[in-house]
Amino acid sequence: MSSVARKILMNTGAQIAAKGVLAVIGFVTVKIITNYLQVKGYGYYTGVYDFIAFFGIASDMGLYTIAVREMARDEESIEKIIGNVLSIRTILVFCTMALALITSFLYFPKGTDIMLPLAVAVGASATVFALLTGTISTVLQVNYKMQYNA
Repeated sequence: MSSVARKILMNTGAQIAAKGVLAVIGFVTVKIITNYLQVKGYGYYTGVYDFIAFFGIASDMGLYTIAVREMARDEESIEKIIGNVLSIRTILVFCTMALALITSFLYFPKGTDIMLPLAVAVGASATVFALLTGTISTVLQVNYKMQYNA
């Protein structure tokens, strides 16, 4: 088996194992959250994360895929490419999450809990970190080291 095939097999195995562990953790987390928040609270929770997901998609703009493609084409320019992508993504993430926070005051009806915009702020901060760490994983993707990302 060639070195590249071995790396791909190892990365695939690590990704499958990590997805399995994350699925179990996600299931347990949802169970705990639904027991704690009850029906109304869980509805707010899912509404807030659906709301944030819309803006998270807008802040991604396919930069991960483009970064991997460009780094694979020119491995000598990885530092420059990751710097540019990280800069662009940072600006996009902060702008879209600020827009999400501003929009949350307009989106959620006046009679609902005032904590919903605060929940959007907390969820948006988690999204910021997730998207920025995802940018760094492009280098791992190019170098077949996805077991570290898993």
